Amino acid sequence: MSILSWFIAVVALYWLPWIIYARWLHPYSKYPGPFFASISRLWYMREIVAARDHQRQTQLHRRYGPIVRIAPDEVVIADPSAIKTIYGFKPGFPKSDFFQAFQPPFPRFPELFTAKDPEYHAARRRIVNHIYTMSNVVRSEQRIDACTDTFFQRMREVAAEGEATNIGQWVRWYSFDVIGELFFSQHFGFLEKKADFNGWIRAIDDLGIGLALLAVAPSYARPVMWALAACIPSVARSLSAFQMFEAATEWWMTKKDAAAVDEERKDMFAGIVKIMKEKGDEVDYGPIEVKAEIHTALEIFGHDADEYRPERWLERDAARMDKHILQIALCQIYKFVPDLLRSFDLELASPMECTVTSNWLNKMSKIPVRVSPRKPLAGVNGRSQAGRAMPGDIML
Repeated sequence: MSILSWFIAVVALYWLPWIIYARWLHPYSKYPGPFFASISRLWYMREIVAARDHQRQTQLHRRYGPIVRIAPDEVVIADPSAIKTIYGFKPGFPKSDFFQAFQPPFPRFPELFTAKDPEYHAARRRIVNHIYTMSNVVRSEQRIDACTDTFFQRMREVAAEGEATNIGQWVRWYSFDVIGELFFSQHFGFLEKKADFNGWIRAIDDLGIGLALLAVAPSYARPVMWALAACIPSVARSLSAFQMFEAATEWWMTKKDAAAVDEERKDMFAGIVKIMKEKGDEVDYGPIEVKAEIHTALEIFGHDADEYRPERWLERDAARMDKHILQIALCQIYKFVPDLLRSFDLELASPMECTVTSNWLNKMSKIPVRVSPRKPLAGVNGRSQAGRAMPGDIML
């Protein structure tokens, strides 16, 4: 027999028994899904590369129901009643090795996103949990307002130019600057420079695709994929940008005296440093953990969840939807969005050019709009305060 014949025979001897097992004998064989997905993770990896995972999973749930098999040993669930079972305080589903692809190289312990042990995760989360509460986020309201004012100034400039602009890009810049204010009492400079500061957003986009592929790939294939990825210029560029972010974190840790930080600054970074100072020895939380901390469904939203229908937030299930949004995001939604819509008219310039991609995480990468200022009623002014819309600034 030729080498090709031997190769075909070996492949057949492996794949035929595997296909029979995966399709009819595997514990997940009872769950519906695409045929290729049930026998190989290549199907899932292809969807990530194609950046259409969000569309495909929506289509699959409509076709197969709330539980769909997307890999030989993985299902995706679209059932809000399963959230507590999977993500509750005592979950019956510990994290898989999917999360190891996102583990930073420097922490002594797994950080919260990648920690697999539920008890360890709960213990480490208790150390910093109060930093991320809504009451603590609202303490930084004035700094968020400063970013909003800069954003609005940029929108007035865009309106004066009269050209369409990518509002999705502006909002991403705004969000990064808000994170800078919340953690360091200083924005990064995205809005000020009207550019991707240090290439961080491009780094996240480029590296995010590779990390998502590593995460869904078989564990035995990851070392080879890492070696091949290191030869790709965009990956090397992304790693370099993250090293700059890492260096910036270390700079903040050494620049400010810890005592002065606690007294003069009330941002999240100061709170994390305070934990290290007061409880670090007790809970084994030191400079490396500070660095890692910084580094780091239809029935709920309605059967028309994929449609633009903002009045859903005025209906009786709004509180139920709120529970599924992070506190920092809520603060921005309640403050930024009402202020933006009261201050400007946004007209979609070209609906066909709107671009949504999903390489495991959804992202609206292009939203072309035309911006024009709105005129407030005479003698009426105000702004959203304390995480809720306040009377005032009524717009025509």
